[in-house]
Amino acid sequence: MLKITQREEKGELAFTMTFQSKDTPFKTWSDPARIRKYESFFGGVNAEVLKVSKEDRIVAIKLTTGEAQRGKASFNTDTTVSTGGGVKMESDMPAPTSTEDRKEQEV
Repeated sequence: MLKITQREEKGELAFTMTFQSKDTPFKTWSDPARIRKYESFFGGVNAEVLKVSKEDRIVAIKLTTGEAQRGKASFNTDTTVSTGGGVKMESDMPAPTSTEDRKEQEV
């Protein structure tokens, strides 16, 4: 594990765990069955898998509290839907826009 980031997003707590994954392909991390396991293992949270850097093979698992999304969120062409939630295939990690979104703590 490279780092854990704790952040408040729209009143919910979000943890992002970042890993270097030299031996495990992104497809394995983002498998819908695995995402359901992440959500249940960490206590019924919403889970996303983010490809942070293709070249350096860095992947992140983002866990967010709140109402279960499981297919209710808005998705675009870079996202696939499983019964366990959404998988975002790429992320540019946009800058926080509100004061609450700026509360970030690296653990």
